Amino acid sequence: MDTDAEASPVRAARALVPAIAAAADGIEREQRIPRHLVDALTDAGLFKLLAPQPLGGTETDPVTYARTIEVLAMADASVAWCVAQASPLVFRMAWADQDVAQTILAPQRAIPASGTAAPESRAVSAPGGYRVTGEWRFGSGGHHATWMLGDVRLHDSAGSPELASDGTARTAIATFPQPAVTWRDHWHVSGLRGTGSDSYALQDVFVPREHMINVAQPPQTPSKLNCFPVRVGHGAGFASVALGIVRVMLDAFEEIAQGKTPKAGRTVLRDNAVVQSQVGRAEAILGAARAYMYDALEEAWEYAQANGELSIPLRIRMRLANTHALQEAARAGDMIHMAAGSTAVFQDSPFERRFRDLHAATAQVQAQQIHYETAGQFFLGIDPATAWI
Repeated sequence: MDTDAEASPVRAARALVPAIAAAADGIEREQRIPRHLVDALTDAGLFKLLAPQPLGGTETDPVTYARTIEVLAMADASVAWCVAQASPLVFRMAWADQDVAQTILAPQRAIPASGTAAPESRAVSAPGGYRVTGEWRFGSGGHHATWMLGDVRLHDSAGSPELASDGTARTAIATFPQPAVTWRDHWHVSGLRGTGSDSYALQDVFVPREHMINVAQPPQTPSKLNCFPVRVGHGAGFASVALGIVRVMLDAFEEIAQGKTPKAGRTVLRDNAVVQSQVGRAEAILGAARAYMYDALEEAWEYAQANGELSIPLRIRMRLANTHALQEAARAGDMIHMAAGSTAVFQDSPFERRFRDLHAATAQVQAQQIHYETAGQFFLGIDPATAWI
């Protein structure tokens, strides 16, 4: 690809690839992105890709966003994952009180982070705000964040759940400074170790009322991205991580195949008909999945710009394309890992850590089979009735 024609975030990511790749072993070992790389990523604006422009973000279109994450993943999957996790969260700042959003995002090196939904987390009404107690898992990149987010169920001062007009429990997203949390050392995993995705907790911590984000209300800050579901943003980012990982695995194998003669083999791998077939199939699997995902993102972006909203069919298509990209990337990666033979199991090979990172990425909820069911229901004329679109 001609880098001169690439969007600015993609060029910024490419410029950081050598430094990220050089730090990859340390990122894995320390389970952290080193401070100098965090600063470089923030200075390049990569943690604010999806933030509204009025809040200092770049409001990056989904295609450019995905390509940026993919480039980062080719250098190190954990770095790409942390950027992908943070980006939809800064996008959420469009729903926050504008003064609060400015407080969180205005500093050049501001980084919000959050974990997964925590149904037991609660916020009890208090003068001027809420007392928040809860624990959230998978706080990817939270150790280097400046602000944390956590979904909570709202309760009145007597401890009874607050109810919306339709009788459902009211929820919000609490925002609080990162030093307020207590970290739980839970991240002992096979892959994506460098994300440092420990759990974090609050115990009866006061959060001002204006720091509670109500995503049921209209956005407070205009953005061309406001009609995109945040979960679809996560899906595109995490799928791009998987695509980037496998692209590097394939490139590495194709290079190794030029000179490696396997045990009991008579020729180098590249002259083996089985290997030739495996490479051809893996290239087709990865290329097709990637093309489908980018086509879905581009179509959705064009529609959103023209209409200021996103139709259900396009949401379904993005969800399906993201899930398909994750699962097909894993299939192609498995083929290459097997073709590489014993070379793939050594820690200093280009495959071992990437294989583990790839399967950690596809263990995430965005890759689950249920998303095929949701899409199938829609195509068969059944209302999928799910928040995942």
